[in-house]
Amino acid sequence: ISVKTAATEEHVGTVSYYEYYKASNSTAPTASTNGTKTANATSQAFASNIAGDYVYFRGVDSLGNKGAWSSAQRLYIDINDPIVSYKNASVTIKKGDKVAMSTYFDTDKNGNAAITSTTYKIGSTSYTDTSELAVGTYTVTCTVTKATGKTANANMTLTVKSALPVQETIIVSKIGNIASDVSFTIPEGVNVVKATGSGSCGAEECSCQICKASSRPLNWTQGGTYYVKVTPGKTYRRWFYAHCSSVTLTISYSESINNMTPTVTDLG
Repeated sequence: ISVKTAATEEHVGTVSYYEYYKASNSTAPTASTNGTKTANATSQAFASNIAGDYVYFRGVDSLGNKGAWSSAQRLYIDINDPIVSYKNASVTIKKGDKVAMSTYFDTDKNGNAAITSTTYKIGSTSYTDTSELAVGTYTVTCTVTKATGKTANANMTLTVKSALPVQETIIVSKIGNIASDVSFTIPEGVNVVKATGSGSCGAEECSCQICKASSRPLNWTQGGTYYVKVTPGKTYRRWFYAHCSSVTLTISYSESINNMTPTVTDLG
């Protein structure tokens, strides 16, 4: 803090120097209290982080006459914590997006002391933006520190999803005319795929079939388009039986497909 002083004091001649006194409460020093002498100064800086400190000053002339301690000029050190809050508790972005971490939080010094440090961390690692984050869910902590040493922090959840193509992308497209089993892995970030089957043989084993990699197929016997709930990163099978003839199954995904309501939800 800095205490500004005047060039003269009442009942004192030309001020030769000033005395300053720092107290831990609002009781002014007595007339006989000696302060810190600062010759020819018009201000005095005090480095203090102690909550509740007060500063008093008085002028002293060349004859040693001292003015009264000025209670009107006492300054109370900023003891407030800074304020930090998230703008949204949870945010989802695509992998590779470069978003400044500062855009997710609001900060305020909440007093006179300046903010001297603002950090954004995931665990113990600091980040300035999201460009280096892999697919996953993270807790981002913003910590604000003031010149007085007071700190505050806030957390928000940041989910990074795979950058899915807008246009439809085929994972696998096969014609079944003999017994066949083709495995495919769901890309990260994909929660729904489109399964399109052509034709029907009217049997449980035939037509549009997609299944878990570790179990028998989940079947539907009619041709058509189905939106299938899947697990990102998991491997599934495309299956046809021997007596199916020229039945095509195409599995695909895109950003718009990912937002569709699943019509088949029990694949796991």
